[in-house]
Amino acid sequence: YLYGAYQPEFDAWEKDETNPKITFIEGLDLSVVDRYKEPKLLICDDLILQLNRTLAQHFIAGSSHKNTTTIFISHSLFLNNELYRLISNNSQYLILFKNKRKLFPGSYISKTNFGYTTRAIA
Repeated sequence: YLYGAYQPEFDAWEKDETNPKITFIEGLDLSVVDRYKEPKLLICDDLILQLNRTLAQHFIAGSSHKNTTTIFISHSLFLNNELYRLISNNSQYLILFKNKRKLFPGSYISKTNFGYTTRAIA
């Protein structure tokens, strides 16, 4: 679990021995993927300001070759950034949550991909 903003819940999670093992790492340190041979889940949370070519390469080819499922959490669907577009275009799934302040991104995706507005899918 790579994060940009520390949360006290991380410590509480690690202290409870009944919880599954999660490695919490501050910043975008993708070397953690090479530490484990078995299938893994990599979550990148609040790291949009740390986008780099290494992360983009991970999305393009690295995740499948290293047996890694990657979740990139972002609060912006459309960011004017070349690397963000590469990551977005190489994502297999987009999960959208309702945001009353920003309805445009959801409506744009629903119109271009499904031919109807968010009102029809809400």
